[in-house]
Amino acid sequence: MNAFTTFLAALDADLRQYQVDFYRVFSLKLTLPRHCANYFLDILTDTSRLYADNLQLRRFEPSFHKTIFGGEGHGIPSKPSRGSIPGCLIRERFGREIESLPRWSDFSPNNEYFEENGLRTLVDYTNQLILHLPEIYGETLDLRSCVKSLLGQGGVTLEDLSVGLEHAAHHASYCRHTLEILSCEMNWWTADSRRNLGTGPVTGIAREEVRLSPNERIAAFARHFGISRKTASEWVNRYGLDVQAELRDRTRRPRVVAAKKTGAPREATHPLHSEVD
Repeated sequence: MNAFTTFLAALDADLRQYQVDFYRVFSLKLTLPRHCANYFLDILTDTSRLYADNLQLRRFEPSFHKTIFGGEGHGIPSKPSRGSIPGCLIRERFGREIESLPRWSDFSPNNEYFEENGLRTLVDYTNQLILHLPEIYGETLDLRSCVKSLLGQGGVTLEDLSVGLEHAAHHASYCRHTLEILSCEMNWWTADSRRNLGTGPVTGIAREEVRLSPNERIAAFARHFGISRKTASEWVNRYGLDVQAELRDRTRRPRVVAAKKTGAPREATHPLHSEVD
């Protein structure tokens, strides 16, 4: 029981963190690529934790029957429909904020896995966010009430907790690809900035808006290619900034080859050479 109580406390913290990060879209000015990437990275981290919480809850299921803390209890209030007025309002408000992000004009929806994730256009990305993130937010409200009741030994059944958390986990899995792409800062840069970094056409901050120091360029390379800063530094030192054009195997041929000498062969000076002659 102590392990389950500890799990509930951790779950409540994860639920609250998602609520806090979800609502930041209404107060933050997501005007720079790093702002957008950091916001969606936080949401991706939060939803991943909720998905992990759902898996961890399954470990407790064999140990419990209908009622967790004994007694019949009264259960939790019935789950409000996401079509209710509060649910519709939060979805509409969130949708307006997401669709009005100023950096969408620089974001490129292209990704190499579009056949699998169905993300082909900008509308595909915004629809995924507006469909799933408010749903997860609504579930966190219900789940926190459920956790509070469980911690207070209110007789809530494990099924009440499991259904809501599984619903949130499903929505988290559906929008994972979207959040992964949006959480990459390089995808919010303009094409000019990407070419300035030598990483080919992409999206993001214009060259006039940010001047990158050498260390920042190395860090950007490392993030984009998924390598360490040490390796990124070696690449830049080897190829300069034109990475995509120069990332190829180098010839092993010496740069300088000594000219072949012509004329009569020199006389042998070693005794053995003289004997053979």
